[in-house]
Amino acid sequence: MTKKQMLQLIIMELEKCGYEIKSLGVQTTFFSINPVRKQCCYNPKNITAFYLSCIHTYILNENISDIIKIHDEENQTKAILFLWKKFISIEGKEASFTNFIKITSCPFTLSEKIIKKSSQYTE
Repeated sequence: MTKKQMLQLIIMELEKCGYEIKSLGVQTTFFSINPVRKQCCYNPKNITAFYLSCIHTYILNENISDIIKIHDEENQTKAILFLWKKFISIEGKEASFTNFIKITSCPFTLSEKIIKKSSQYTE
């Protein structure tokens, strides 16, 4: 699995939520969202699967007005578990945790703690 493939999986999940997703290249600094129009724009050069997954978690919880709190631990935990489940569903149960971190850009220490706690950790 590559970073691009992981991003595509998350984009498909966002589209299932009714959002139109656009890659705008260098015109967009990082990521922007319009919850009223259900539109998202991102820069594919610097967006990460982890950040996009955090956005997805907020959208699922209909908490988009509180997007400033994207870095709270509860949201990050849900985002990491979502990404890990997607990752092992493709890579298998013996998937490399280090490779997961490289592909998703999740914070290492927090990811390790969360995934070990969920009993889905191998390495």
